[in-house]
Amino acid sequence: MKIVQILAKIVGLLFVLIIILGGIFIIRPEWILTPRAMDFLVRHLASSYHPSWKELQIYLTSETWSKKKLSIQASDLCIKNTQVEGCLTTLNFNTEINWSSLTHLTFSSMNLLAVSDSFKLVKSQGGSETKLVKSQPSLPSFNKIENYFYKLGPWNWKDLNLSIKKLEWNDATYSISIERKADPISAIHWSVMSEALQFTGSWIASDLQHSVMEGNFKRESDMFSFQFRPNTFQRNAYFLNIKADLAKQGFSFEAPLQVQFNVSAIRFGGNIQVKWNNRNIVLSIRALQFFVDPKRHQLKETNFSSELYLTSTEEWAKLIRLDTEANYQFKNAHLSLKTKNMDPSIDLKIDISCELAFNKSKKLNCDRSPIASIGMPYAVLVELLRGSSYAIFAPFQVLKGPINLAFKATDNLNEFSLEGSTHLQSAHQKVNLTASGKLSHPLSKKRSLDLDLRLQEVELQLPNLDPKKMPVLARDSRIQIRHSTPAPKPSLTKSPFPFHIVLTTEKPLLLRSNLAVQPVPLTMNLDLTHQTRAGTISAKPFDIQIFRRKAHVERLDLNLVPQSNIIELMGLVDYITPEAKIQIHLTGQASKPNIHFTSEPPLQQNEILSLLLFGRSSFASLSAEEEATVGNAQVALASGAFSLASIYLFASTPIEAIGYDPITHAYSVTVRLPGGISAEYGKTFDEQDHGYLTFRKSLGRHWMLSTEWENYSDERSSIVSTFIQWFNRF
Repeated sequence: MKIVQILAKIVGLLFVLIIILGGIFIIRPEWILTPRAMDFLVRHLASSYHPSWKELQIYLTSETWSKKKLSIQASDLCIKNTQVEGCLTTLNFNTEINWSSLTHLTFSSMNLLAVSDSFKLVKSQGGSETKLVKSQPSLPSFNKIENYFYKLGPWNWKDLNLSIKKLEWNDATYSISIERKADPISAIHWSVMSEALQFTGSWIASDLQHSVMEGNFKRESDMFSFQFRPNTFQRNAYFLNIKADLAKQGFSFEAPLQVQFNVSAIRFGGNIQVKWNNRNIVLSIRALQFFVDPKRHQLKETNFSSELYLTSTEEWAKLIRLDTEANYQFKNAHLSLKTKNMDPSIDLKIDISCELAFNKSKKLNCDRSPIASIGMPYAVLVELLRGSSYAIFAPFQVLKGPINLAFKATDNLNEFSLEGSTHLQSAHQKVNLTASGKLSHPLSKKRSLDLDLRLQEVELQLPNLDPKKMPVLARDSRIQIRHSTPAPKPSLTKSPFPFHIVLTTEKPLLLRSNLAVQPVPLTMNLDLTHQTRAGTISAKPFDIQIFRRKAHVERLDLNLVPQSNIIELMGLVDYITPEAKIQIHLTGQASKPNIHFTSEPPLQQNEILSLLLFGRSSFASLSAEEEATVGNAQVALASGAFSLASIYLFASTPIEAIGYDPITHAYSVTVRLPGGISAEYGKTFDEQDHGYLTFRKSLGRHWMLSTEWENYSDERSSIVSTFIQWFNRF
């Protein structure tokens, strides 16, 4: 019994002692936390950082039982572990601590001076894979953030100065400065500088409800800025204004948003205005809300509704006006998205209802197959691409009619099936085609495209060309020549992703030209991939105007040789003159064809050429220059110097002379044009390998006007020059 009484007294004494010590710690903490005790605590509590110092003094004093002062002074205070290494050359810290209870602390009159010459941070070597699975992200309570902010009370702080002259992190070196001055206004300024970027900003406030935070971020030619300030007329409401200018990408945007917090939701609203390549794009956010569980402070779901439209002087911009509704539930990771175009002339729809699980496999399970479709007038597409590198060129830009394209995805978005069609026509043209295929793994590096393109009914009108009236060569001010390193020539073996396209014609494709008596019917069966191409292009029999007479193309087949850029040619043209029926045989490669002539009754090759060029098969009636022209033409044709296009143009225009060098394979052709103009076309195959076209017009007895165009194969700029020449013959 006595033992129990003794133990009870000891416990009571210990309890009283604890209360006394607690009271002493509250009223006079400096009696317990002496400088020597502080030194011991720092060494042991921060042992993982291996602290060391030249001088360290920590003082805690009491003015009243609830008001304390903390002072820390140090020099050459260093820390070092696997993630951080560095020293503070100077550290002076002073603050006042007020507590009305053990759980309610506030800091005021804080003063900090910290200067470092060098710090080094090392990235954590932990696992690089972060699994993001279905979960409800936790958010700190806004009320707690507000309470902590009021406890720190930065608007009551005195001078604050933190400077790190050299911070090494992630293979870059930064200088960091944070400074606060109380006069003339309470403001904190910060800056982070390196060779690649500049980040500066400030926070000005007298209290939480009257603060303004702003910052500017610059990196090379890119700039980013923001401003965050409270709405003084509504509690827990703020204004957020974001601006960015990405000069290299031709992209800039401005987003003045309103932000509102309450117990169960965070709400954003406002307009985001984007300017891209001098076109304004406005995204009007009607509502972007994040709903929060008020007890657990976890995100439950988010709702998003917006309107996207373009502001431009171009008519097509008025048609693009998208209305979007979206909902995402965090607990079951379910996304639903619906988008439609508000203008009835463009039928754009996107419908997605899926369960998103952003784990390592990025698996996606959908309630139904995601669908996206668009139907629009072709003229809108032409205007949309006008002026860009994808602009639609003649003769396709004059077509009108609808185009439709639909995508349907599998449940996990690993594959998209696509269907498309066009029904386009103009006065003399028509393009009706269908397309079907699939796009596999669109969100990964393994993506590939399989497409079956069927030309159902296609008629195209080629631009008019009259060989007797050569087009005028003039510089177009809209074409800007850039003097830069030539881009590498395209290769069949390089592509952004693998593709396989099969192109077939259900009806012959008709090409209309003023140089052909009737439309040229073509059938195509092509098999194209990112590595090779194969297939055939065949022309059914048609009539053509050649050598100033009507001829009949009996056969013309082009065969694409796989694994190469070679196109094999096989053709036969019947040409009838009063003296003989001539057959022109085309074989070999399309870029360098073999041309052979036969006739009924049989004639020599030079006689056939004389008949074709000058309308006379007898050499006796030819002049010496005409005989030389026939001889040069025969040798040039035998060596394959002329292309198919050259033969056609030469044969459609009265020829004065043909020159050919069998050693260098250089050739020139001089033709007569109306108005006393002569034109000479030629090509050399020396180191420069260039072609030229020269027009000459006599201005009098001793004067001549000459215009010459030269084109080089090494991708240098083409040269156009004009001369007034004086000559005299002796």
